[in-house]
Amino acid sequence: MKRSHYFHDLCASYSAELDDLRENSEGRDVLQARLRDKRRAFASLVPMMSFSPELVASAFHGAFSFPSSSRAALHELLQREPGDFLPWGEVSGAVQIADWAQPMISLVLAEAEGEDFLSTVLGLEFALTTERRGAGPRADADGDDDTRDDDADDERDHEEGDSDSDDASSDETEGMGEDFLEQQGFDRRTPS
Repeated sequence: MKRSHYFHDLCASYSAELDDLRENSEGRDVLQARLRDKRRAFASLVPMMSFSPELVASAFHGAFSFPSSSRAALHELLQREPGDFLPWGEVSGAVQIADWAQPMISLVLAEAEGEDFLSTVLGLEFALTTERRGAGPRADADGDDDTRDDDADDERDHEEGDSDSDDASSDETEGMGEDFLEQQGFDRRTPS
């Protein structure tokens, strides 16, 4: 499947993020519990969508169903870059959205970059679903996928965007993100 540079790079990071959420240190599958935690803390994650979209997007994992009639439009979406996406109202009409995701969608749409972010989430989930079909493993009843991308581990390390020294909200947002990740069992990158 042909993808824009944006989706090519981000799909690997998204797959790696889901893999990281999947197992705890004892090797048990805790993906659904961690996704529930992310969804409860979603309002605090929204500010991170511009510099770590895969971390925020994972809260939507399993929220979308893709009817066969939407596949051509979604393949086209994966070839676009942010700013070139169709309006969310047009894109969302092609898919089925779980009721539990609606409040999160409303929070995102209140943000300036919200429509592009939601199109990004839709593209990531569709790409993951398409890869899963092509690879053979099937999803379980919760929409959980079992695909693993060993090469995606290399993509996991993210460079953070430049922040201006006068942008205190960026530091606060980063702190919230690190707080959340620490609650999930990850080490902090900066001292608290």
